[in-house]
Amino acid sequence: MGATKKAGKKPITLKVVLGVLTAVTALIAASVALVNAFHGGDGGVESKPSTSVSVGNGSCVVTGDHNANIQCPITAPSSTAGAAPAVGTLSTAAGCGGEPVAQHPLPKAEICVVYWCKGEIIGARSGQMAQIKLRPKVTNNSDTALDVRTSEPSAFLLLVGGAHADKRWLPPPKTAASTLHPRRVSVNGVQYWGLPPNVTGDFSSTSSGYYTGFGSTWDQTSVAPGSSYLAVGTNADGSLVHHGNLVFEVPTDATGEMHPVGLALVNRNTGGVLAFQAFADWGKPSAPELF
Repeated sequence: MGATKKAGKKPITLKVVLGVLTAVTALIAASVALVNAFHGGDGGVESKPSTSVSVGNGSCVVTGDHNANIQCPITAPSSTAGAAPAVGTLSTAAGCGGEPVAQHPLPKAEICVVYWCKGEIIGARSGQMAQIKLRPKVTNNSDTALDVRTSEPSAFLLLVGGAHADKRWLPPPKTAASTLHPRRVSVNGVQYWGLPPNVTGDFSSTSSGYYTGFGSTWDQTSVAPGSSYLAVGTNADGSLVHHGNLVFEVPTDATGEMHPVGLALVNRNTGGVLAFQAFADWGKPSAPELF
């Protein structure tokens, strides 16, 4: 019998090379996306996206279209089964009445949470506090300018449930050094603690390379009569703008959950509620890098 021929190594084909390049490209893209999620243009970031603190509404997820939640008001017809609207009867023989009367007058102000997300805090306050980052749309239906400054007393307050929320509120250093503080707010006859947003830029980096949390980027001072304000658009490099955000420090309970009630827009002079949107009506959370 002749000598057995040794099996040679298979040549590296173009198909194999392309497969390797495709895998490396996908890995780089995933790494870039992760970096963007941690280092959004607002400086403050969600420190550990994979272990977000539960607020009973799921984790931060991409909603698909980052403009999906931009429409206000948030009340919309449901696709699920429920009570059908009543069918009316309207005669063409009847007139329309005399002087025009506003059956549903617009409120002086309206507020709508367009984007929101939640995040953990890294540092000494971890386990006691978590964060809610949101971007509101504010509409002024009155004939005077609407004050939306966030210095004390802030025009925006996040209403929360739970006992002694005012005493358990532990804001980051710059906010703690300011005059901002929780206030009692009444909505439909029920009182809640209202937490002010953090001072703009109140976050820092840690030795591990992460940030301590999200950072507020609100710089609007007023909304003109008959107009609305919502930070939208893109930067010169095509990335989404990251201003117009409010970040709130929220106490957590023994199970690590926050208990938001809703976002209130209040009169900075009287403390009265001008507009309110319940947390249940905010819709799904958005990925932090989208806003």
